[in-house]
This record gives sequence, C-alpha cells and structure tokens, in this order.
Amino acid sequence: MTNFRWFFLSIIISGAFIGWHLMQPTEIIDTHRLNNKNSFDIIARHLPITDKGKIQWWEKNKKKLGKENSILLEPNDYRISFWVSSYKVDSGTDQDSDLLCFDNMNAKANCIEKDNQPMTIWYIAEKGQTIFLLNNWKNKYIKYDATGRLDKVR
Repeated sequence: MTNFRWFFLSIIISGAFIGWHLMQPTEIIDTHRLNNKNSFDIIARHLPITDKGKIQWWEKNKKKLGKENSILLEPNDYRISFWVSSYKVDSGTDQDSDLLCFDNMNAKANCIEKDNQPMTIWYIAEKGQTIFLLNNWKNKYIKYDATGRLDKVR
C-alpha cells in the first residue's frame, strides 16, 4: 500500500507541475531587428505548446507585440522568428556553429542556440498570406487574408 501512495503522490505532483508550466503566460525577453528592416528575431519564454495555441496566441497578440517592440507589421512583408533560449557566449569553436549571435548587443553573452525555434511567421502582402512554420519548421500552415482560412500544408 505504501508504494501505491508514493506513486499516486508523484502523479499528483507531476500533474501540478505540468499544469503550472502550461499556465505561464508568454514572455518576450528580447527583440532583434535584422539588417532587413522587416525581419526580426524574438527571444521568448513559455510560448504555447500546440500549433493551434501558437497561431491563436500570435493572432491575439501581434498588434500589441508590434507596438511594444517596434515591429513593422501589415501591410508590409515581414518575417518574425521566435526562439526559446538563453544568451550564451560564443567561444569561437566549431561547437559554437549551432549559435545565432546578435552583433547589435554590447554584452559578451550575445548568442542563442538555434535548435529551439518554435515559430516563424512570414507575411507576404502581395499574396495576402501569412505562413506559419512551427516546431523547428516541421509543421507549416498558410492563412489567407481574403477568407481567413487556415490550411495545414505539412
């Protein structure tokens, strides 16, 4: 009976931790404008886990995000990549080839790992399309401005 209690208690604690983690609001840590004035890299924490959640979060927060972080949004073309990472120092070795570094920062720790890119958004004004590349580009959705339809491509 004691083993059952420990198992049950560990399930409850694990469930509470996972629930707490899922309820954390998305937090924007930093925004970097690339050389192209309409391309941005955003460092974030706690992006939604599901594809639907990420797209809904973007639709709900894009105007606020644009104003607060000086991001140029519609009707212009733009590309915004979201990264979940902490800043690291580039030590100049081959192992650092998986780092994306931002030259516009004065800090030594100005690089992030490129392996966690939960969302990239491309808006193509001429076509009236928003392309969502999710989960390190594994899933692709296209949203059409004219109809509001969202299609999963892969």
